Amino acid sequence: MLLLAVVSTAAAAGPVRADPASPAGEPGPLKRLSRVYLVVHALNWLEITPDDPRRKTAEWEQWPGRCEICYQYEQPLKEKYYRLLSAPDDDTGVFFLPSGMKGDIPLIEQAKRTFGDRCVVCRPGYDPTALGEEFARGLEADRRRAEEARGTNLSEGEIAAWERSKAWAADLSAQLAAAGYTFDPARVKVIALGEDWCGCAATYPIHMGRAWGLREPVERRFDLMNPDCSPLLLKCTPVEQNVRMPENIRLFLFRSAEGRLVAQYWEGMHGLFDRPHVARVTFPAASARLIDVFSKPRGDTIGGEVTMSVGCGGHTPYAADLVQAEPGVSLKAFRKALVSAEIRDRDQP
Repeated sequence: MLLLAVVSTAAAAGPVRADPASPAGEPGPLKRLSRVYLVVHALNWLEITPDDPRRKTAEWEQWPGRCEICYQYEQPLKEKYYRLLSAPDDDTGVFFLPSGMKGDIPLIEQAKRTFGDRCVVCRPGYDPTALGEEFARGLEADRRRAEEARGTNLSEGEIAAWERSKAWAADLSAQLAAAGYTFDPARVKVIALGEDWCGCAATYPIHMGRAWGLREPVERRFDLMNPDCSPLLLKCTPVEQNVRMPENIRLFLFRSAEGRLVAQYWEGMHGLFDRPHVARVTFPAASARLIDVFSKPRGDTIGGEVTMSVGCGGHTPYAADLVQAEPGVSLKAFRKALVSAEIRDRDQP
C-alpha cells in the first residue's frame, strides 16, 4: 500500500516526488539523506571468466579482446566499489538497479551490512500498471506532452527508457520512504556508478534524475564505471568530469593511452518531453577531429565549426560524439573551445 500511496503523488507528468510528507500514523517526519549512490548493473564482467563459453559469442565478444579487457578492467573497479560501500555514513543511501548477474549480489549484501535500511534494491521486472492507475495515467500524460513538444515520431526505445526510468525512480523512492528515509531533490547529491558508460549507466541516471525532479543532474563518474562500449574509452583516463554547460549538459575530458585529449558531451537530465541537444564547437584550424569508438577518424581534421551530438544513453537514438585533439594541442586550448560551445536543440527528424 505504501508503494502505491507514494507513487500516486507523482502520477502526473511532473517529477516523481522523493520528499513526501510523513505517511499517516508514523511517529515523525522521514529522515532526509544528503547523498545517494545509484549503482547501475555493477560488476557484470566478473561473471565472464576466462573459461566462460560466452566469450566466444558475438553478443559478448563484440570486438577482438573485449571480454578479457572488460574482465580485467572490472578487477580494480570491484575494489573501488567495496571501499566506497563499506564506509558508513548516516546521511547516505544506496540505490541498486540489479543486473540479474552474479557480480552485484555480494556488493548488495555488503551495502546492506553498511547502510542497513538506507540500501534499497529496485524490485525486478517492469510493469507500470503495478504502480497504480494514476501512475499509468501519468505516463500517458508524459507521452502527450512529448508529442506536443517533439512530434509523434519518437522511437519506442526512447519511450521505454523514460517509462522504465520513471517507474524505477518511483519504486526506489517508495521503498526508501517505507524504511523511514527520503531526500530533498533540491539539495541531494546523487552519484552514479556501474556499467556501462555509454549504455545503462548513461540512460538510467540521466532519465531518473529528471523523474526525481533533481535540481542538479546525477553525477556520473567515469572513474567509477566500466566503459565497455568503447575500446578507446577503456584505455582512457579522466582529465575533468562533469564540466557544467548550459541546459544541464555535462562535458567530459579524457586522455587516451597515447596521450591524446578526447572529449564528449552528455545530457545531465532528460525526460521524454525534453528536446535532445547538439553542441556547436569552433575549433582552431587543424586542431581536432571527430573519431569513432575505435579511435578511427570520421573525417578530415576539423577547422572551424563542428556540430557534436550530445549523448543521452544507449537506449535512445542519441549517442555521444567523440572528438580528439591533434598532437601538440594543449589542454587549455582544447578545453576553451569545448566550454565555449553553443548548445542547441537537436533538429527533429
